[in-house]
Amino acid sequence: MIASSTHRTLVWFAQTFTHRGTSSRWGWLSRAFLILSMKIPKSFIQPHQPGNAAACATLKRDASRVIRRLTSDIGLRQRDFTVRERRHRRQMDLYALHADALYVQIAHAPQQKAVSLSFRTCRGRDDHTGGRDNAVCLQSIASPEGYASLVATLRVVAGRRS
Repeated sequence: MIASSTHRTLVWFAQTFTHRGTSSRWGWLSRAFLILSMKIPKSFIQPHQPGNAAACATLKRDASRVIRRLTSDIGLRQRDFTVRERRHRRQMDLYALHADALYVQIAHAPQQKAVSLSFRTCRGRDDHTGGRDNAVCLQSIASPEGYASLVATLRVVAGRRS
């Protein structure tokens, strides 16, 4: 995984020089930005242990990192979204990115072997039901093409330029 400061610099550079109408020679930079993949955290593919405080803290840390990375790659500003965390009745941990038109959910239940990642449309931050869930395969975001496709889709749903 690329270090966060290097990643932010590359994102800024790609957004600055590809959205200002510069020549096509900078097109390679935006493509280089999109081929970055996401490393799946180990806590996402391990069985959930609600009684283990250390495992829950690791899951929370990793889910927060994934959500921050998605918001950075989508191009959302801090005021454009809210990150929520809650424990469901069945001891399922939910972490959500809630923007005005986008709801991304990371959920890990005790009966599941891995985290489930899904997104849907919504109408404002008060809309918790939104549209239909769109499940995302964890193995697909580990590949550069799959992650680029996910980021492009989330940008469109969030109302950002693709």
